[in-house]
Amino acid sequence: MRPAPAVDHLVRPLLVGLVLAAIAAAYWGLDLPRHASVDGMRELVDSHAPYGGLVFMALVVAGILTQVPMMGTAMIAVGGVVLGRFPALVFGWVASLVGTTSTFLIVRYVARDSVQRALHDRFRELDDRLTRHGFWTVFVLRLLGGLAPPLNWGLGVTGVSLPHYLAGTGLGLIPSLGFIVFFADAIVSRATGGGGLSLTVILRGVSLLAFGACLTSRSNHREPATSDMSDEGRGSRLPLVTNLASFAAFYPVLILAAGGMEGRSVLVLSMAGCALAVAGAVLFRTSRAALGPAWSLAPRAGEQTGFVTSGPYRLVRHPIYLALSMVAAGQAVAFANGPALLIVLAAVIPSFLWRARVEERLLGRVFGDRYFAYRQRTKRILPYLL
Repeated sequence: MRPAPAVDHLVRPLLVGLVLAAIAAAYWGLDLPRHASVDGMRELVDSHAPYGGLVFMALVVAGILTQVPMMGTAMIAVGGVVLGRFPALVFGWVASLVGTTSTFLIVRYVARDSVQRALHDRFRELDDRLTRHGFWTVFVLRLLGGLAPPLNWGLGVTGVSLPHYLAGTGLGLIPSLGFIVFFADAIVSRATGGGGLSLTVILRGVSLLAFGACLTSRSNHREPATSDMSDEGRGSRLPLVTNLASFAAFYPVLILAAGGMEGRSVLVLSMAGCALAVAGAVLFRTSRAALGPAWSLAPRAGEQTGFVTSGPYRLVRHPIYLALSMVAAGQAVAFANGPALLIVLAAVIPSFLWRARVEERLLGRVFGDRYFAYRQRTKRILPYLL
């Protein structure tokens, strides 16, 4: 039950004051900058054994709540060195979810109503769109921005629901946290061994950036409103959920089961995998540009968008799925990671093939003979083969 307006008017400033006091106490009282170093974190964790993991989680939460840029990220990176990749990933993920959600709820309670009243009509329309696509908005922003404080504050004043925020944040943070703990461990281990940053590490980093290049791909075309789409023009979201689940399983395994970083064969694999991932990113961006207004995460089709037969779509009907499969396979090869490659072959690619079949049924239902004729002269995902 929401407090009465008069009480609410007093509670909000009090809560803001308490939060600011807690942030100041956490920053200076816990001496967060010192514990954001490898030596400082190791000393604190060792002194509180066997509860070092819980102490690490408390530091991550405190680092996020201080809103100091990169503080939470730095804590998790250091944890990857002190605790190891897997414990740092698990503890860091839980702590990140607690810290970001706490900030989201505080901002929502304190500032959302005031911000909503002050919104211009254009921003109100944007907020309505964010609310309708809450999970996807949060998921993509977390993939791109990780633990960036503006995301926690900005999302708190929108209409995005708490369940969508939790689901999007929880899933979207997995790849970024995995990257953080892996490269922190790899770089520190390399430095303590007396060498510089190895070419293998650089190539693996580039292969990961290829996935980021896919996420930041945009089109200059304005997407039609989803309200203009009939029920006949919308398809099942279940294949998309399966895609996300396969990638959620893929990236932790990619990071945690990565192969060694020394040896000629490892370097060759890194070069080949990096090339494949980059080629996949280029294909993705080219295909995304060709789609224009027909692009959508959730399956939809209609005369407003048509179906595209130009660019890569002259050869295959689903070049974006081919591109993302290339990126994932390239990353698995670059990391010399057999289990990750197995996930690509057994989960990622099959989920894309299933999604392609579902979308083709939708397109055939909407466009009829025009689409069937196009399907006859093209391959589904591999030019001239499949």
